[in-house]
Amino acid sequence: MCNRYLMTSLLLTFVVCGCSGETEVATNSESDPPIPVAASSPGENQMTVGKLRKLIEEKNPQYNGKGNIKRTAGEIRLVEFQGTGISDLSPFSGLPLRTAVFSEKEVTDISPLKGAPLEQLNLFESSVEDLSVLSESSVKELFLGRTKVTDLTPLKGLSLKVLDLFETPVTDLAPLEGMPLEHLDLENTKVKNISALKGMPLQRLLIQHTLVEDFSPLEGMTLKQLNLFGTKVREIDFVKDMPLGTLWIPDTAVTDLSPLKGKTMESLDIAKTKVTDLTPLVGMASLRRLNIAESAVTDLTPLAGLTLDRIVLSPEKIRKGLDVIHEMSSLNRGGIGLTLETVGPPAEFWRRYDAGKAEQTGKPKPESAGPKPE
Repeated sequence: MCNRYLMTSLLLTFVVCGCSGETEVATNSESDPPIPVAASSPGENQMTVGKLRKLIEEKNPQYNGKGNIKRTAGEIRLVEFQGTGISDLSPFSGLPLRTAVFSEKEVTDISPLKGAPLEQLNLFESSVEDLSVLSESSVKELFLGRTKVTDLTPLKGLSLKVLDLFETPVTDLAPLEGMPLEHLDLENTKVKNISALKGMPLQRLLIQHTLVEDFSPLEGMTLKQLNLFGTKVREIDFVKDMPLGTLWIPDTAVTDLSPLKGKTMESLDIAKTKVTDLTPLVGMASLRRLNIAESAVTDLTPLAGLTLDRIVLSPEKIRKGLDVIHEMSSLNRGGIGLTLETVGPPAEFWRRYDAGKAEQTGKPKPESAGPKPE
């Protein structure tokens, strides 16, 4: 199961179940008490969870019987199906759903959800293309990652807070203009123009591996997390007044970190950049995670006094200040590595470093050798 799906699923479950003791997991027992299709229409046909599951089976021959159905205050408000083989959503028509997850390759039509009081809808990795049924919906969180959606026009005017467009064929963000978005994921899309985002109350923006060249619309935003990995960004002056906690700019043409001076950041990734000077990080006591692997950094002395939990670096490039890292006891909480995947205990890192395994550890040349472990 995709990590992205798992994270989204946990988020949705927390939203629906986290603050209420009333929520219970529904079963497919025919003895379940009847659940009204809608609380405001007591005269309509009533439905048990068992009946709903039977309808799903009848309409979906490939259904494997899995998936979650939950109810709160006597209503079916949450359904979650991922990789269960369903394609026909008609059994869910008329249900008072607040949260729906249909991460199903065969799902193409979401019209049965029309009129549902949805707050969260997750269609990750489905084959949905048409969003017109959502044009008048109350949905606040919409996850469309890896769908076939190209046109966001039906979303125009909605009060979305969260929108995930990860790896979709979307190119035009104009319909999003004026939305109260707080979280937007554009990773691996062909989006080039982000002017529609100007003035949004975004807290988290992921635009790594996009075609964006002009980042000026982000100026003045209150972003706390920004991912520009692999973009065409060259300078980061536009982040100067942002309350950033996390900034990822690896594999970009950025060379100057001076706009970060004085910030209270927790995570910074400048791997594979031409950044040489870490002076803007002096005194950044809040910084916990730093990735400078394969960057142009050679001097680590500006990191003196910091309490990093984790650092990723290329020791063979360091000419000064490696002792700062060696003496940083806070790294025992996280570790040191050549890549994010190889982060491990500092003692092991320095043991291998001291053993002289240049290819495996990136040990510097003898004339620039760093400190030895005690």
